[in-house]
Amino acid sequence: QQLTTGVVVAVRGKALPSGNFEVDQIVFPHPGPQPPLSLPADAARACDPSSKGGRYVALVSGLQLGAATEPLKAQMLIDHLSGLLGGKEEQELAAGVARVIIAGDSLVPSHIISKRLSKQQQIDATASVRELDLSLAQLAAAVPVDIMPGADDFANVSLPQQPMHPCLFPGSSTYSTFNRVTNPYDFDVDSINFLGTSGQNIEDLDKYCYMEDRLDIIEATLHWQHVAPSAPDTLAVYPFVDTDPFIMEKCPHVYFVGNQPAFGTRMVKTGNGDGITRIIALPRFSETGMAVLVNLETLACHPLTFSTDSLLE
Repeated sequence: QQLTTGVVVAVRGKALPSGNFEVDQIVFPHPGPQPPLSLPADAARACDPSSKGGRYVALVSGLQLGAATEPLKAQMLIDHLSGLLGGKEEQELAAGVARVIIAGDSLVPSHIISKRLSKQQQIDATASVRELDLSLAQLAAAVPVDIMPGADDFANVSLPQQPMHPCLFPGSSTYSTFNRVTNPYDFDVDSINFLGTSGQNIEDLDKYCYMEDRLDIIEATLHWQHVAPSAPDTLAVYPFVDTDPFIMEKCPHVYFVGNQPAFGTRMVKTGNGDGITRIIALPRFSETGMAVLVNLETLACHPLTFSTDSLLE
């Protein structure tokens, strides 16, 4: 019940006279190499809003910008990360953000199926793209931004998703700090290795396994050393012949998954306990108003929540 299709394991046991095989132990692949980290003794705490200073990577998913959504929360997030919102303490926190990662589903899902659109329908269909481009241009002017495609974005459906086309971002693409990246996305910041997806892999696994907590499923893929074991059976992927790009050749320091129902995080020991990984379930920003800052010195998480409820009453 804790496994799913596509997981590669070794089983240890004995053959019975009846012809059955009695399993005593299930062995998972040994994790790949991980550069050593020097973390403080209290780094195992899930969230540590009390520690100040240092450098951060901001993670957010599910902006879902468009005509049908409330843009004020997203604008507050952009203003905060740009250092234009809040007092001295908030601005010092924003000044420490080294990079912003947008983990998919940045646009409102499009349900237009007609092949012939009126001029007004064309304008409405592209409004969310223009809004996203303007927002990212403002953000890229202040901090490096990496945008990953998601299930509802204008990108190929099959994993690994390729970067969204530059024609979608005429304003943002003029900044050297703006990067269109793949999904999954592997990158390094200050010698900290990050691995992230926009959530399709965990969404698919949730349909076929008995683990109720999405964080448990994320941790399981880390132990399985495979980002998307259910592909290609139930998850669309590009056909590869000689390689599998979803195998974790190395063990990341931070492993995040976007567009999850709720925020969650924990520290996971890997291998023989000599490695450690921060796993993070990122909630949809459009529903929760939450982004997450990851401290590059301690791997502590700092959730940021933006709400407009009091303004709309």
